Amino acid sequence: MKTNLLLLVIMLSINYSSYSQSSIIEKNREIFIKMQQDVRKVMNDFQTSIEQMGFIEVYEPTEEEVTENDTYVSESLATGEAMAAEFYPDIYPVNKESRLTSGYGYRKDPFTGKRAFHGGIDLAVPENTEVVSCGSGKIVKAGHNRTNGNFIIIDHGNKYKSYYGHLSQLLVKKDDEVKKGQVIGLSGNTGMSTGPHLHFQITLDGKTINPLIIIN
Repeated sequence: MKTNLLLLVIMLSINYSSYSQSSIIEKNREIFIKMQQDVRKVMNDFQTSIEQMGFIEVYEPTEEEVTENDTYVSESLATGEAMAAEFYPDIYPVNKESRLTSGYGYRKDPFTGKRAFHGGIDLAVPENTEVVSCGSGKIVKAGHNRTNGNFIIIDHGNKYKSYYGHLSQLLVKKDDEVKKGQVIGLSGNTGMSTGPHLHFQITLDGKTINPLIIIN
């Protein structure tokens, strides 16, 4: 194979001194076509040899798999401003009549009395108020712990995650996909809470940011 390719390259060089410009173009075209045919033949022979030795298995996708792959590609290409806006976590997680009782940043911890950093905002609302997803995404955690009580974490797929704490009830579970504005739980007073409210938090690239910067 190497010898054949070397001869073809030599022939290309000879053509530049032996033919007119138009003849060179036509001759070289013929040579390149021959080279392409040789390469294809070698690759086909190589593939056949491997298959005969049993090193690889030839995979032929089913009709259903082809359809699924085409669908996946189409969906992955469905990008743009509308798609980005759908996953951007910028809507209030509870109705706008809620009252901001604790902002983002350093504050006096209501339990220890010491200065501590508050990574989100607290929105006072009546117990069992509907809590909605601030953007479309996937539920990566939905459970309970001592600090946040019943809580939900949504990954919005764009380096943003949103956190919802002290819920009375969870209406979604891990791995669920949710739409922007979808009800995901009910507000409550679970965990370390001094009264019915929603603890709402947003992170960007794993770091907390002030939610009031982006939610409308």
